[in-house]
Amino acid sequence: MKNQEQAKILAKAIYEIRQLLSGYLGSKLIGDISVSKAAHLSYVLHNEALAIINGGTFDVEIAASKLKAAEKIFEQNNVKKQVIVSGGFDDLTSRDLRFLEEAAKLGELTVLLWPDATLETLTGKPPKFPLAERCYFLNAVRYVGKVVVAEAAADFNSLPENLRTDVWADGEPTVNSARKHFAAENRIAYRVFHADELRGFPAPPPMPPAPGRKKVVVTGSYDWFHSGHVRFLEEVSGYGDLYVVVGHDANIRLLKGEGHPLLPESERRYVVGSIKFVKQALISTGDGWLDADPEIRKLMPDIYAVNEDGDKGGKREYCQKLGIEYLVLKRTPAPGLPKRSSTDLRGF
Repeated sequence: MKNQEQAKILAKAIYEIRQLLSGYLGSKLIGDISVSKAAHLSYVLHNEALAIINGGTFDVEIAASKLKAAEKIFEQNNVKKQVIVSGGFDDLTSRDLRFLEEAAKLGELTVLLWPDATLETLTGKPPKFPLAERCYFLNAVRYVGKVVVAEAAADFNSLPENLRTDVWADGEPTVNSARKHFAAENRIAYRVFHADELRGFPAPPPMPPAPGRKKVVVTGSYDWFHSGHVRFLEEVSGYGDLYVVVGHDANIRLLKGEGHPLLPESERRYVVGSIKFVKQALISTGDGWLDADPEIRKLMPDIYAVNEDGDKGGKREYCQKLGIEYLVLKRTPAPGLPKRSSTDLRGF
């Protein structure tokens, strides 16, 4: 009797999931791929669930074969849709990253990046960051599959014919009827992300470590994130799996004074953790120049890396004491890009 009641509870759950996710059935669905899979699997077991709810039974072997068939279809179709976002992405912000993260949940994400001339036409002034720099930054974002530069004369309310697109993801600032019409005419799903869907800055999940690689840690405030930071993280990641400890708000204020940090710790951690060179981003819990001490002792890194500006605060002596290799890198921008400073960009 107890087993029957348990079976009924599970059957009711499957039936409810089938009802709730009915809108996600079909090959042209828009949504998280995991939700799509749940919808189809619950659909496959719909009759079996009803049989249990009504006091009957079902053939276990037939149910198992139906599940296997459904799994095979998912594997064959790979369910991955080609998702396009288009825009200038000048002065990339945490909200842009949240948008890219959510868009990437719909499938394989490509950024169609507007060149300098297009941005100047739209805004009446040159972009703050040149095309090469914007392209470099976007290619470093873990949610982005690839970046394609649009033709200079391209219509920003349409997409190129040679760019396969299943879903055009858009945000509230750029959504308009022309884009909706183009998507409908070309049988492209048009998905608009609203502000309430992009709230908060969830901690990016840690990426799996590579077997046999050293563990490297870096620390800092990362208050106005720019291409110079990306380049530093890229270089450091060449020495091993990279972990970044972002200074907590109170400590940044202690070291740099009132008005700092500009962005809260959760937002700064989110931005750093969104870079593909970073295995995991953490928030410090200590104080002073060695505020990351508790995190470093937990991580037990092989290397502590800093740039020339960060070579202070007793870090070298700290590493000697703990037996950690201390690495100082020069501040060098990526090839062809200008040198950037958070102070210059922030203005104070």
